[in-house]
Amino acid sequence: MRKLFVLIMVLVMAVIGAGCASIYDWRGKAAKTECIVDKFEHTQTCDLKDNFLNEEGPGEWRRFSFGIRKFVKKNDVSYLIRLDYSYNDWFFIEEGESLILLVDGKRVGFTTLDSPHRSNTTVCYETAFYPITRKQIKSIANAKEIFVKVIGDDGYTNVSFSKENIACIKEFYDTYVK
Repeated sequence: MRKLFVLIMVLVMAVIGAGCASIYDWRGKAAKTECIVDKFEHTQTCDLKDNFLNEEGPGEWRRFSFGIRKFVKKNDVSYLIRLDYSYNDWFFIEEGESLILLVDGKRVGFTTLDSPHRSNTTVCYETAFYPITRKQIKSIANAKEIFVKVIGDDGYTNVSFSKENIACIKEFYDTYVK
């Protein structure tokens, strides 16, 4: 009887442990690049994702991820910044110039390609795309220090790039842009 009780307890602990292990923890998640080829449309899309930035100042954390998308159709290549936001409340990233970077002290403003996409499950998600040039990607990839201002309907927030964030952009630049 005791062996059966111990076996049941081990199984219960394993199930509880597996449940805890599956909880999504964005802070330990590494940035990655995913490429998708569409053979019907003759396109390739490569996305740098999960490059989470550091929020500045006091208060609750919000998650901003700064990625780059490369889109290739035949010989036409274009690049976009992919700014992802998630939190328990909306930020409402604004249309227009709503992303401003200070790249080694030089201001670079970016204007949304179209209206930011919003979805809500248990967390509010927003994604905005901003056109970016190869030259701008190169300056970000080679920067020493980058500060970011994201403008929403009710104000703005400041975030910054860590050395790891810049290294992710550099790796993307070296692999997919150069």
